[in-house]
Amino acid sequence: MNDRRLSRRANNGEPDFDLLIILAPPRSFTTVVSAMLGQHPQLYGLPETHFFTCDSIDEWTTTYRGTDRMDGALRAVAQLVFGGQTQPTVRLARRWLQARSFLTTAEVLRLLARRAAPRVLVEKTPTASRQIQAVRRMRREFPRARFLHLVRHPHDQVRSRLQRRLDGQRDDGPASLAEAADRLGEDPAQLWYATHQAILRFFEEVPAGQRLRVRGEELLAEPAAGLGEIAAWLGLRGDDEAIDAMRHPERSPFAGQGPPNAPRGGDEKFFHDPVLRERGPGTPPLDAPLPWRPEARLPERVRGLARTFGYR
Repeated sequence: MNDRRLSRRANNGEPDFDLLIILAPPRSFTTVVSAMLGQHPQLYGLPETHFFTCDSIDEWTTTYRGTDRMDGALRAVAQLVFGGQTQPTVRLARRWLQARSFLTTAEVLRLLARRAAPRVLVEKTPTASRQIQAVRRMRREFPRARFLHLVRHPHDQVRSRLQRRLDGQRDDGPASLAEAADRLGEDPAQLWYATHQAILRFFEEVPAGQRLRVRGEELLAEPAAGLGEIAAWLGLRGDDEAIDAMRHPERSPFAGQGPPNAPRGGDEKFFHDPVLRERGPGTPPLDAPLPWRPEARLPERVRGLARTFGYR
């Protein structure tokens, strides 16, 4: 956690923010943290909608038609509008979105927010975190939004990203972490660095009270303390019942694969085993050999940025 002093007063009435947005690169615990926060009695965690990467639903549909990046939004609409996630309700969700293709993505999020009310939506789409126009769209459309900057050690974030490619089902997939890194065509730590730099530039425009940085390893190592700090920052209930609820991400309606016509919407590894397992906060030294290239080390600019986040 960052060391900025936070108010410890809980607000048991209506929250004074209209959206909680998690900003982070992919493979940074966003799925499990969104599911955890979404179990708070005053919050509702969504799967990855990719809404903020586009201005309108028409643009969103054109951009993601035929890809699994539509799955999270289809699951969210199926659940909130049609009462559950089945193949028929996903088909209804698709038609529902098609009928609203003239709306902006923010307007559709507001429609979903009304369905979830009085709980406040938790939105997370890691691919949007690197796009300055996307994060600015978030703040323009939801000026009272709170932004949770979730960080993960660059070694572990990159390794998780490469391992996901290694675990893919394609016959022509990479056979090692090193091969997976080579196939990226760029330094695999670059996405970590570029995404966090974009978030930091955006945070220069955001009032201090609307942003909070959290190290994911510490949150998962001591969830009661970390979740309590987030609840206090948000002005939400911080009683034992609320904190305990957030320690059960498996209770989220999105904690698992969706129906065959919309199975994704987050981290498939979490979907297969969504129970929270508290882990130690230990991380490798920043100058340790790279898991995907033992003869190399992280670039100095990556290590320097990681140090500002509290890693050593």
